[in-house]
Amino acid sequence: MSFTSIHRAALLLSLGSALLLWSPSESHAQDAEKRAQAEELNNQGKQRIKQLDLEGAAARFRAAMQLVDDPRYAFNLCYTLDKSNKLEEARVACQDVVSSGDPRLGEKAAALLETIDAKLAQGAGPGPENTPPDTSEPVVQPPEPPEPIKSETPPAPRFAGMVGAASANVNAEVTTTARLGLALGGTFLVADLPSVDLIADAQLVQRGFSSFVSDIELTANLTYFDLGFAARYSLGQSLTKPYLEFGTTLCVLVTSSATVGGMDSDVNASSIDVATTLGVGMRIGTIDLRARLLMGLIDINSNSSDSIAQTGTTNRVTTVQAGYWF
Repeated sequence: MSFTSIHRAALLLSLGSALLLWSPSESHAQDAEKRAQAEELNNQGKQRIKQLDLEGAAARFRAAMQLVDDPRYAFNLCYTLDKSNKLEEARVACQDVVSSGDPRLGEKAAALLETIDAKLAQGAGPGPENTPPDTSEPVVQPPEPPEPIKSETPPAPRFAGMVGAASANVNAEVTTTARLGLALGGTFLVADLPSVDLIADAQLVQRGFSSFVSDIELTANLTYFDLGFAARYSLGQSLTKPYLEFGTTLCVLVTSSATVGGMDSDVNASSIDVATTLGVGMRIGTIDLRARLLMGLIDINSNSSDSIAQTGTTNRVTTVQAGYWF
């Protein structure tokens, strides 16, 4: 054999080896690509079912079956055609699933096939409006819905923005006059039990009072950040639910100002207060209407050495608020 012949034989042998090594990997890549396209079509069909577009769903399941022979696609097609009242076509699709030998889907398809046969025996069939879907319909990228249709309950709202007014006063030895302010913040649902809700409140509440001590007018303006926890007892389970509320609140002094005899004065009020909370309200869907009484337990003058300060002076504040649950 000549050198040229040997050279050509070696070249052909190398090309043949490369072809043997390359072809399976290329075939595997093509199969993977077809599988991915079929899965996308299958997911798209399930999404169309959720949108009540049964014809569009059937078209996508058929297109998936043309790419990959998978009994899941045939079962989804059978299910969709049955819901569309296209019973003869549904029967053929279910028979394909049964004959596939898949143990799980085969059993489900057999049960569905019995239902379809019963409908056919009763004379049910496709109406004039039910025409075969157009399988040439263009396909768009699908989301990922669950596999057959399940109704989903939206999550219950767990936060309410609250806005309202506060009428604040103190429990003291002298006569005092209440002052009006704002009560703003939010309510958070911590736990939703059958007849009791556990809630947490984060509020900015304006407090204060005015009084006369030895013919000297004293006014105080206090703003507290309230962090409260309460149990809310529902008195009904309809859309309109009245409730009672019991809890406790930690109050942190944020800002304070005062005047004595018309002149600005420092305020040495206690920076911390603790209050018990009693409330009544009504929940109407996502609307919340509430009135609460907060009774302070700590003497707000505990840090004061002012001669006009009264001992045993505790906060009292009533808030009326409206809220919306998100």
